[in-house]
Amino acid sequence: MRKNGIALAMLLAAAPGLLAAQQFQPGQLLSSDLINVQGTGTGTYHATLLNTPGQPVIDVWCNDYAHNIGNPQPLAANFTSYFANTGDFDARTRFGTGYMSQYMQAAYLTQFFSTVGSLPGGAATVQEEQDNLHHTLWNLFPGHAPLSTTNTYYSDLLTGGAYATWLSAQTPWYFRYWFAIDDPALTQAGARPITTGLGWQEMITYATPEPGSMALLATGLVGLVGMSFRRRRSGPKS
Repeated sequence: MRKNGIALAMLLAAAPGLLAAQQFQPGQLLSSDLINVQGTGTGTYHATLLNTPGQPVIDVWCNDYAHNIGNPQPLAANFTSYFANTGDFDARTRFGTGYMSQYMQAAYLTQFFSTVGSLPGGAATVQEEQDNLHHTLWNLFPGHAPLSTTNTYYSDLLTGGAYATWLSAQTPWYFRYWFAIDDPALTQAGARPITTGLGWQEMITYATPEPGSMALLATGLVGLVGMSFRRRRSGPKS
C-alpha cells in the first residue's frame, strides 16, 4: 500500500483530559510523518498537528516503557493502523502482530485516564492512581517496569469480564482507527518484539474516522467492508 506523506509536528505534554484524536483523520492505514515531541511522565499526552488545517490536538499514550524521545527534533514517524496487514504491522511497529492482543488491551485501558480519581483504583492520591494505570498498560509489553503499587484494580479489568464485555461491543472496524506511532528505524530492524535501544518510544493514538467512512457507516456498508477484511486477514494474533 502506498504511504501517504503528511508533514506534521506534535507538541506533547503529560496531562490528562481530551478525548482521543478529535480531528486526526488519516485516509490510509499507513502514513509517514514528521513529529516534534516534548513531555514525559504518565497519563495522556496532547499532540498538536501543526501542518493540519486548524492545528487539531490529538491524544497519544506511551505503551513503551523501555525507550524515550530524545533530541534532535523534529523526528520522522510511522503511523500504522491496527488494521494494517501482518507484514506492514510487523515491519513498522516495535512489538508486531504477536502482541496484537496487548495493543487492543492498551487501547481499552486508555479510556480510564480521563476518569482517574473517580474510580476505585486503590491508590492514595490521584497521581498514584494514574501511575498505576499507566504501569498496568506498560506491563502488557516487554521491557516494562514493575507496577508502581501492589493494587491490581486495572489489571483485574483485563482478566475479568470487563474487558471481554467491552471488546465484544466494538464494531469490526473499530481498530482500523487505532494507530501505533513509531520510529521509521524499526522498519529495517527484523524480528519483533524489539526491546533493545533502537529508536524512540512507541505511542498509540485513536483517529476520528474520515468523513467517507462515516458516510459508509450511515448506509451500513462499513459492516460489509469489515467482514470482507476479516475474510482477507485471519485477524489479530495473540
